[in-house]
Amino acid sequence: MATNGTRQDMTALVGQWERSGESRGAFAHRHGLTVWQFDYWKRRIRQDVATEPTGFAPVQLIKATEPADRGVVEVALANGERLTIRDGVSAGLLRAILSALRETC
Repeated sequence: MATNGTRQDMTALVGQWERSGESRGAFAHRHGLTVWQFDYWKRRIRQDVATEPTGFAPVQLIKATEPADRGVVEVALANGERLTIRDGVSAGLLRAILSALRETC
């Protein structure tokens, strides 16, 4: 992906990088970007996400019945799929998941 990527492409790349554990420099180089270009998009995407209006969806709170259920959040999507988020999930991974959900919902 060269320097002329679209916002959607770059959002996907930033999400891939957050999950990869790879350095910014190595990741950017592998995708045909300079570190400066990658940092620009990363900053722009994070600013956009921070200022996006949030929508509301029906939520049902269920009390944990087992001690093992504490620190776990389960999201049931409208199509019946379930997303389980456990205590300790990285902020980067959670942002990538939310970004992916926003794009497809």
